[in-house]
Amino acid sequence: MRFRNLSRLKIPKPLWVALAKEMQLDSTLPLALKDELGMYETCKTLRVFLNRDFEKPDEEGGVITGWYTFGHISLFPRPRCTIGSLTHIYLHELFHAWLDHHHEELNWEFDSCHLADDFSDQAYDALGGKNRDNGCMNYKLTAKTALANLTDYQLVCERFLSMNEAQLKKALSR
Repeated sequence: MRFRNLSRLKIPKPLWVALAKEMQLDSTLPLALKDELGMYETCKTLRVFLNRDFEKPDEEGGVITGWYTFGHISLFPRPRCTIGSLTHIYLHELFHAWLDHHHEELNWEFDSCHLADDFSDQAYDALGGKNRDNGCMNYKLTAKTALANLTDYQLVCERFLSMNEAQLKKALSR
């Protein structure tokens, strides 16, 4: 994995690598091996880019906090984001990356944000995160707490990652 951090925040790299490892995204990415589109020529591992602190507006007047595309997670922290809120967003985008690399057809067939939300909420809670409903500055989670709760996170990963194609399709189509 590669990280590039242009923000003022110190990201918890060991934690984020451990989270990716549970989803089999910490080394060479499955789609990078076949790379039919030439998207992984310069880097075959997951890249995480933390932009400067700013709000990126979307087309509907909301705020984009992160996205995933072709082996690249981009995070856009708001001015008062905590590591807890960024970890929650990272988990959401990590789910999109997992779906893309392990169920590529379903990733293109369905809008997966609601399932990524379910995963990131459950994973964040399992890691010991608190207050995810009160704005990004109130998300409470330390790397130390999260690393101590990796076993609970693994159980959440097992629940989501062990779904067969039919179960995943059903979950995505709701």
